[in-house]
Amino acid sequence: MAISTGLLFLTVSCGESKDRASGANPSESASDAPPRTAEEGPSFQLPIAHYSFTTEESELLSKAERIATAQCMDRFDATYTPVRAPLDSGSDRRYGITSRKEAEELGYHRPSAPQGTNKAMPKRDLLVLMGSLHPEQNSSDTPMVNVDGKQVPVPNGGCAGAGARTVRGIAVESKGAATAQNIALTGFKESLADAKVVSVLQRWTQCMKEGGFTYSSPLDPIEDFAGKSTATAEEKRLALTDVTCKEKTDLVRTWVGAESSIQKAKIAEHMKDLTDLKNLHAAQMKTARSIIAKSDG
Repeated sequence: MAISTGLLFLTVSCGESKDRASGANPSESASDAPPRTAEEGPSFQLPIAHYSFTTEESELLSKAERIATAQCMDRFDATYTPVRAPLDSGSDRRYGITSRKEAEELGYHRPSAPQGTNKAMPKRDLLVLMGSLHPEQNSSDTPMVNVDGKQVPVPNGGCAGAGARTVRGIAVESKGAATAQNIALTGFKESLADAKVVSVLQRWTQCMKEGGFTYSSPLDPIEDFAGKSTATAEEKRLALTDVTCKEKTDLVRTWVGAESSIQKAKIAEHMKDLTDLKNLHAAQMKTARSIIAKSDG
């Protein structure tokens, strides 16, 4: 079975600032996971989701980064209008399509995320924002720009990079993030051999045959329609049959239960690394909320 799942790898951070991370309160940051919403999909019902950001937290981090970037641009007297970057559409395809509304309207196509736009920027200001006008050249030279008659160095990665570091800290390899992603991946693979999952997939396959479609995996139809511009009536009928068969066989609840058991065992083996990751996330959220509060105030 091909693994083509929308949220197989959860939103975890690999950026860490030792100063900020060490300031986290372990008793607070290692507490229960933030509340999830049903719209976030089955991936967020899994235990490893406790070590990822919620949709609301991701929004706050992005907002804080935009504020920090704008503040940096102000120091260079650069024109900049922060634009809210669209997050993932939230269409969770870990076990294939599960939204009846999406199936009816889009078939297996994903909802389109709103596209942020920004006015064309002068080259000087774009250089300050991005740190380079030609990032593909990988130049080691630090660009300089004129500010009030003085040549001032542009931050590494421009103000966009500086804004991200202000919120998330200096990016270093995070063992906790790698561990969480590995658990998300290997747990899924191992769940395919679970007896309950094997059984429910067989029932789903039989249900699909009764509807006139032959598939052995809920992930296969997604691959069949990848790259096609629009959903046909037949694609929508297939997607609706797919969702209906998942509901009739209780596929999602069964699969989440099986994978959760696998993940819990893996999490117990790597609790220190994952707790460190949770502490890091708590520190980053504390920084983000402080930046937003000062800006709003």
